[in-house]
Amino acid sequence: MMIMEHLNQWTTSDVRWISDETWMNCDKGIIEVTKKSECWGGLDLSSTTDLTGLALIFPPIAEGERWKLLTWAWLPDDGLHQKEEKDRVPYLAWKRSGALETT
Repeated sequence: MMIMEHLNQWTTSDVRWISDETWMNCDKGIIEVTKKSECWGGLDLSSTTDLTGLALIFPPIAEGERWKLLTWAWLPDDGLHQKEEKDRVPYLAWKRSGALETT
């Protein structure tokens, strides 16, 4: 059994949905970027049923480097299938791919 913290709540789980290796590799390069670089952010807050989005953009640190962009999107999970049909947007596919987090 693994003990984890989830939203500041300690939980236990028999099944891990992210392997330790994947979790530990998530920040490679990103931490250094965020420590050494300027950053601009954009936040689009929702009310209750639309998308919330956050984007952070980091300019190159060294000559020849590319700009780095980190993005997140959130949407309520309740009624997601109906919302997908109404909006004609592939929310369920985005959720499966990890491009959309549902709450």
